[in-house]
Formats: sequence, structure tokens, C-alpha cells
Amino acid sequence: MIMLLSHAYAALLQYNGGEVLNAVVIETGPTFENSKLLLGAEPLGLNFYLKPTSSPQEALNLHRQLQTTPDILSSWPDVLIPHTFHFNDPLYIGQWYLSYLDMNVLFDRSIGSSDIVVAVIDSGIDIEHPDLSSKIIDPYDAYDQDDDPTPNLGDFCWDGSNDTCDVHGTAVAGIAVAEANNEMGMVGICPECSLVPIKMLGTENRLSSDIRAFTHAIEVGADVINNSWGYTDAIPVPTPLKNLIVQAATQGRDGKGSLVVFAAGNEDREIYDNEICAIEEILCISAIDSYGRPTNYTNYGAAVDLSAPSATVSIAPNNSETNQFGGTSAAAPVVSGLAAWILSERPELNVSDLKNLLIESSVPSPLVTHDTNGHHPYYGYGTISPQKLDTLLFPSSKKDDKPKEGNTGSCRHLSTDSTSILMAWVILLVLPWRRT
Repeated sequence: MIMLLSHAYAALLQYNGGEVLNAVVIETGPTFENSKLLLGAEPLGLNFYLKPTSSPQEALNLHRQLQTTPDILSSWPDVLIPHTFHFNDPLYIGQWYLSYLDMNVLFDRSIGSSDIVVAVIDSGIDIEHPDLSSKIIDPYDAYDQDDDPTPNLGDFCWDGSNDTCDVHGTAVAGIAVAEANNEMGMVGICPECSLVPIKMLGTENRLSSDIRAFTHAIEVGADVINNSWGYTDAIPVPTPLKNLIVQAATQGRDGKGSLVVFAAGNEDREIYDNEICAIEEILCISAIDSYGRPTNYTNYGAAVDLSAPSATVSIAPNNSETNQFGGTSAAAPVVSGLAAWILSERPELNVSDLKNLLIESSVPSPLVTHDTNGHHPYYGYGTISPQKLDTLLFPSSKKDDKPKEGNTGSCRHLSTDSTSILMAWVILLVLPWRRT
């Protein structure tokens, strides 16, 4: 059952685009001598002071009074003023999914916290990539059983070359947590969050590697565990692995529970209730395109919890990039990054509250009819919505301003090339193991 949160919205007093607080900023002149006026005021430095008031309305009244007060050079109600975050990362302008989601609503508040750790269990991850290298902690290779999850030369090179062909894990990690404002690469959903890179997938894959990977994520205290992989065939999840995933989700984070996110898969089929994505304690993520439609490959069914854009633009090993990524593999880390961003603001949330918040803040698709429980087999309970999330997390700073034209999250700014999506889908499907 999904528990919904309720919030009361207070009426806000606005002044020149900002929310008025209980104080006034005062600039005094060189001959100012009215010490009574500044009684209880906090010095801000030089000749500036912050005078507290009993209410926002009282702050406005005092501000108006000060307009005729001798030797007061200026005054202004103390206000919350929205700031816009500008990124210098070259791929940012092409990250259509950030614009689609209107992530700037959240970026204007914060770009995350290094205290929050996202574990990415995947194929090789380039831990020296400039967008990832500064945030790496506790790297692990569950496949080769060492501490270097870097892609192996020759892995997944279908032409028999000895190049770095393994792009998947690096691209997934970049979508979730790539560093921002370093004049290279891209912007992750939670750019300041830390990364535990765990290589699990290789040319041969064993259940024991899966167990090692999840054990490491639990032991290092990962807050969010992203899994952009699944089994090639519709098989029941092995019991030891299921038990370990449930342990991560219920006992991780010192008992608060780690959020475990899985990609729904790319076989355009229904997910059975005994598969890994149907584990009740996880979030199962389907993929939508830049028009808000389910992609033509995403798996579907009662197991799907949420939908997210398939983030086709990301980084790749050796300081390179890709605009041909995709699949539900690229949707899951969008949700993982968003969950990490939430925990950066609300680290006290347990996993149940975090899941409920993500679901409550999602938006049902207007293209379909959700059932009486709010669920749809392709969209889950809806598509993630940073705007609605911002409203739920920060009801006291709810803005009266109307959304900016063309930047509402429901408009589509850039259309992803369909050939690129298809190429990424085909590449993922022909792999002999379990990428999604």
C-alpha cells in the first residue's frame, strides 16, 4: 500500500519576486545615530544590519517606514530569492532529459551532498573519468574480485578488437552522479553525491558475483543501490540473491534501509511476479521517451513502480561521451540520482518514506488511464516530477510564480534521434548477459 503524505500550504507574502521573511536588511549612512532603531539588529558587516520583526507584514511595514528615515541609505525586506544554477559542462545543453524533468527546480536549491552514497552495480566503470574520479569511494570488482572496477580491454568488443568497448557502467554512473561545473562531460542528477562503483558484469556471469556485489554495497553503507541489469530470460530470482536484496532494502543505512533501484528491462514483455524486478522491497523503473511515451522496448506490468526518461546522453570511458545510450538502463539511474538528491536534503528519511515520497511526487501520464489505485503497467504510479517533489519537500517556500513558458516538465524541448535509441536498444539486447 502506498502511504501518501499531506502538507498544509501557508499563504506567502511576496516582495519584488522574493518571499518576505521576518526581518529587514538596513544600510545606514555615515551620520546615522538612531541606536534605538538598531536595537536587537544583527550586524551583517560594514554599515549593514539585519533587523528582526514579528512577521513578514511587519517587515514590509518597517521597510516602508525607513524610506523617510534620515541617514538610512537603503532598506529591503529579507527575502528568499530564487537563484538559477548555470553549468559549464559541455554535454549539459544536450541532456534533454534534465530539461524534460525541469531539474533546475531542484538544482536551484542544491546539487546534492557528498555524504550521500550511490552504489552502481554494473559492468566496468571508469574510475579515472574526470566526471567521476573525485567522488569515488570503496571501488570494487566483484567479477575479478579486486578493487579496480575499470572496464577490461577487449570486453564486449564484438569485432574481436582489444579496445575499451565496455561503456555501460560508466554511462549509468554518469547519469546518476556525474560532477557538475568542471568544464567537461555532463551533469549528473545528483552531482555532489559520492559513488561506490561495483563491477559485477563480465563475459561470464555467476550468481556468486551478484552476491559479492550486493554484499559490498551493504557493507560500505550505500544509501542508494542502482541496478541497470537483469536476467536475459524471464527466470525466478535466485533465493539467496533475493534475500540479500531484501536485506539491503530493510537493514542498510544503519537500519533505515537502502533504496534498491532496478531497471525494468528491454524485451517489450510483461514482468512476471517471481522476477527480480517484482521484489516488493525495490523500485522497478520503466523507460519513457522525450515525448512522455513508453519506449518501444521497455518491459511492463504490475511490478513497475515509476517511469523515467531514458537518458540517452552520458559519459563513456577514456574521457569520452555517448549520445547513443538508452534502454531502461538509462532510466533507472535518473531515479537513483533523484533519490540521492532527496536524501541530501532529508538524510533522516527511512527507505519506506523515501519510496513513498518518490511515488507520491510522480505525475500520472495524461496519455493513458491509470487504474483505481493510480497504477499503469507501463508508467507505474507515474513519471518522476522534480517540480512536484519540490512542492512536497518545501511547502513553506511554494512559489506564486507561474512556471516559465516552455520549461514545465510537460513540454519537450529536444527530441532524441530515434535511430540512436534503437541502436542502444539493439546493443543492449544482443549482450549475452543482463544489461537493461
